[in-house]
Amino acid sequence: MFDTILIGSGPCALAALTALAPEQDLAVVTGAVPEPQRGQNIHPKIQVVAFERKENPGLADRLENGPPPAKPIFSTAALGGLANYWGQLFVRYGYDDPYMTSVFENYETYLADCAVIEGKFAISGGSELSRPPNLPEEYFVHQPRLLTGTARRHDAGLFSMRQAVENLMSGAKVYPLRARRISRNHHSFWSVKLSDGKSIAGRKILLAAGVLGTAHIVVSSLRDVIGVSLCDHSPYMAYATGLGKLIKAFPARHFNALTIEKRDGGRCAMFASIYNMSAAEMNLILASTIGRAFSLLRGVSAPSFASIAQPVQISTDSSYSRLEIDAASGRFSGSNFSINRDRTLEETLDKLRGIGAKVWHCSRIALGHGFHYHALNICRKNSVEQPVAEALAQWSAGAVSCVDASVLPMIGVRPHTLTAMATARRLVLRE
Repeated sequence: MFDTILIGSGPCALAALTALAPEQDLAVVTGAVPEPQRGQNIHPKIQVVAFERKENPGLADRLENGPPPAKPIFSTAALGGLANYWGQLFVRYGYDDPYMTSVFENYETYLADCAVIEGKFAISGGSELSRPPNLPEEYFVHQPRLLTGTARRHDAGLFSMRQAVENLMSGAKVYPLRARRISRNHHSFWSVKLSDGKSIAGRKILLAAGVLGTAHIVVSSLRDVIGVSLCDHSPYMAYATGLGKLIKAFPARHFNALTIEKRDGGRCAMFASIYNMSAAEMNLILASTIGRAFSLLRGVSAPSFASIAQPVQISTDSSYSRLEIDAASGRFSGSNFSINRDRTLEETLDKLRGIGAKVWHCSRIALGHGFHYHALNICRKNSVEQPVAEALAQWSAGAVSCVDASVLPMIGVRPHTLTAMATARRLVLRE
């Protein structure tokens, strides 16, 4: 019997661990048991990072969206979650960005929780850079604020979230298994059925399995669930030339080369990341173009001429999508938010051209592949959709609650990882 069972081992699970009382009996069900997956259609960066490390990609619950070339989506099954593959941008929201004001007493409380989480890591960059000529004053150029290591090991890179989770779990009973479902046992406590067929019991269950992982557990646990819906921030990817001089003007050599924001007071209205492909692995370029990586090229950086083209990922207030997952079939469908023209995107491309870029192509990222999932809603027979927090509260009288990004009704255009983590910490503190 545990006081608390924490399900998950990604960024929000880490944030929950920073808020849990150290004297309690705690179990952590990590979910870090990757299921065999067919290699095709896995995101190139996930493929390459796993390939370079000689690891399993750490994915589970493959959800299809029709026959090829439609791309599937996966929940994560690895310590550290999707931050093992990206998620290095560790950016705070502005005071007018949607940081879930119903959870935080005020903006200062939000910043304080961000600071506690940041204290577990080493963070570099974030400084404002000189604005190029012809770029209006509401646009700001920054060296990316990157999570580059942990407080113990400053150069951990993409291992950072994994190592920080491992450090914080040291006092808990760890189950390196997947949670299948949650139910009330015959002693009126709550049980978590594990992937080895056994169960563990606790007085309180915290769900932090990531939005897709949480959805899978909720569908398996609640009666009469016919499906779920969620939102994603699925930005645009533009491919340009002519931004090489801008990248070379600043000395930091990283795949995330620069960020450009458009601000409206305390709100970020557009966030763009400019990538330096010559700072990437050679295998990442090959996986992105021909779908293959080669063992002979492990550890080999891309040649300098790879930066002749600059991918630019652009997020705006309109670049969101909605996904629906059918509980019976496990398939998903969805669409981008309905707009005729994204004027912020058009304006951003125009400003990039104004500082020397030639934009050759621009399109939306594949449905569900923005990986900024949030706003999980549960649909049961003969009822309207309910936010996951409300559905769990009614079902369990507060004994089971969700603390990952599933509970965020909306996110801003800046990367939301740090904000989701701060929210998770504050929700556990409020418990």
